[in-house]
Amino acid sequence: MNNTATRYGGGAYACAMVKDSLLAGNKGDHGGAGFNGYFENCVMTNNTATIAHGGATYNATSRNCIVVGNYAKQRFAHARGAHYGDLVYGNENGDASGSSGIGADAANADEPLPVVNCTVWGNLNGLRNVSRATLTNSVAWSVEDNIHSAVNSFWRSGTVANQTGCISGTDKNPKFVGIDGTIQLTEAQAKSAPWSAWAIRVSSPCFNRGLLLPGQREEKDVLGNPRVKYGGVDMGALECVQSPGFSLSVR
Repeated sequence: MNNTATRYGGGAYACAMVKDSLLAGNKGDHGGAGFNGYFENCVMTNNTATIAHGGATYNATSRNCIVVGNYAKQRFAHARGAHYGDLVYGNENGDASGSSGIGADAANADEPLPVVNCTVWGNLNGLRNVSRATLTNSVAWSVEDNIHSAVNSFWRSGTVANQTGCISGTDKNPKFVGIDGTIQLTEAQAKSAPWSAWAIRVSSPCFNRGLLLPGQREEKDVLGNPRVKYGGVDMGALECVQSPGFSLSVR
């Protein structure tokens, strides 16, 4: 926590495995939380890419991570890399002409990043949430979707290909347990939300809609719940903890 790198990877640099870790308040030119390497079941928050891309990670693989409230001077919480079962929410982009969630930087414009079982939602100050990626069993939404009545959340959508099993249109709201997904949170609100707030309700369209990945039956999410629960895996970083028969009345 609260480390500063003069160049790459404020929190971690080219680590073979960073697991079950909190990476917070770190700074680096590229990749505030980490550069290269592999991250699993981590929480990345309040990290900063001071010069370029990757408020959270740059050119890294991440799996089952909560990525909220990070800042990149030039786009993207996750820049480059491959991302599986992540929640990428409320990250801010210092360059409003681009995308603020997941994408390839300008030097890798033709690189289709694999984004699988992810929720890329409500990131700040960018045209859209996803750029130059191949989405599989994922959901992406930004405030621009409402402003322009868009059906997806992609910047430079011509470079986004092979959208398979994704949620689109009016069914996009993940229905988080503790977060109103229809409201754009500020960066500070995204940082301060408890991690459990990002779990989904049993009524969520993300419930059991993920793609079962190798080894996932033995995995757990950040909160220690089995990744395969109620017969399937959910989109996003956290599994639904409500039972299928659960009902909630709010007056």
